[in-house]
Amino acid sequence: MRNAGIYKAYASWADNVRELQRQRRVLERVALRMQNMQVSKGWSRWTENAMEARRQRAILDKMLLRMRNAGLYRAYASWADNVRELQRQRGVLERIVVRMRNAGMSKAYGTWRDHVVVSKRLARAATKIVLRWRQLTMVCIQLMM
Repeated sequence: MRNAGIYKAYASWADNVRELQRQRRVLERVALRMQNMQVSKGWSRWTENAMEARRQRAILDKMLLRMRNAGLYRAYASWADNVRELQRQRGVLERIVVRMRNAGMSKAYGTWRDHVVVSKRLARAATKIVLRWRQLTMVCIQLMM
């Protein structure tokens, strides 16, 4: 019985030791995760700062290049403005030409339409004349009989 008590105490102590070791491992993993999170945050922040510094450096380089080549830039900007103006003027002229062509087509269509109207009127008048002539002929034939 005495051995059973010692065995129970030893088993309980061994369980406690194993539980403490398990808890220690869990706490170590939690601490490592927290540490890794801090390192990861630091790395992310450093990466963001490096990218921002690179972007700002590119902007500065572009500004310096513009300042160095200001005359060249002005000449290019003037040329680009002239090209845009010429394109605008070409568009205006093309619209004017299209309107002029359409005006000629419209005039031709109007003339054709007027001709058709006159032709129909003359055809109706001719039909009336032919009908009257036939009636008169028929009346003359009846009177002669």
